[in-house]
Amino acid sequence: MEAEQQRLLAIAKGCRDYGGGHRNDPVAYDAFQHGINTVIRSLSEAINNPDDTQVMALRNIGNAK
Repeated sequence: MEAEQQRLLAIAKGCRDYGGGHRNDPVAYDAFQHGINTVIRSLSEAINNPDDTQVMALRNIGNAK
C-alpha cells in the first residue's frame, strides 16, 4: 500500500509542477497552486498519520455519495 500512496503523492506533485494548464493566467495559476498544495499536504498527512481526525474527516467526505 505504501508504494501506491507514494505513487499518488508523486502524481499530485506532478500536477503542481505542471501548473494545471494555468500558466498564462496568474489569478487562476495562484488559485490552482493553493488548491493542489492543500491536496499534497492532505495526502502526505494521510500517509504519515492515517488515524488523524482531519484525515478521517476528509476520507469520509470523499466517500460520501
